[in-house]
Amino acid sequence: MKKVLVLLSAVVLSASVAFAAADKKAAGAETKAKMQSVHGSFEKDFDAFKEKLKLTDEQSKSIESLNASLKEQQKPLKEKISNLKKEQSDAMTNKNFDAAKGYVNQINDAEANMQINVINYKESVSKILTADQNKQLDDMIAKEKADKKAKMQEKKKEKTKGAKDGKSK
Repeated sequence: MKKVLVLLSAVVLSASVAFAAADKKAAGAETKAKMQSVHGSFEKDFDAFKEKLKLTDEQSKSIESLNASLKEQQKPLKEKISNLKKEQSDAMTNKNFDAAKGYVNQINDAEANMQINVINYKESVSKILTADQNKQLDDMIAKEKADKKAKMQEKKKEKTKGAKDGKSK
């Protein structure tokens, strides 16, 4: 009876850790997507933003410097998170659940530092831009978010429609 309880406890524990890891992974992916959405497009499409916001040469140089700085700050954190997640996965594979749990806070801390870096970056960019440019940037970001939300809703509708069509066959 004790063996059954121990085995059952181990199964429940491993399942809950696996579900927690899956939830964490989904939340991490969502956070990463949000950060990439706003910062990534700003960095990627900097020339377009530069034109739309009518940045001065000084503003452009300052923001390009901030982009480079952020990239340097994020690089070691991304590597750390990647390594920690691999170690956590290895611990899970080896049924070392206590060790796997130990990685959760370390991963969260590194992800939090990445978010803080992005917030600091946005604050610095905001200080470089004029009030009108900030308003224009806010409008551009809001439009980008709305467009992405509309695309996701459309995909969800298509998926739902596809599932219904599949059931009726």
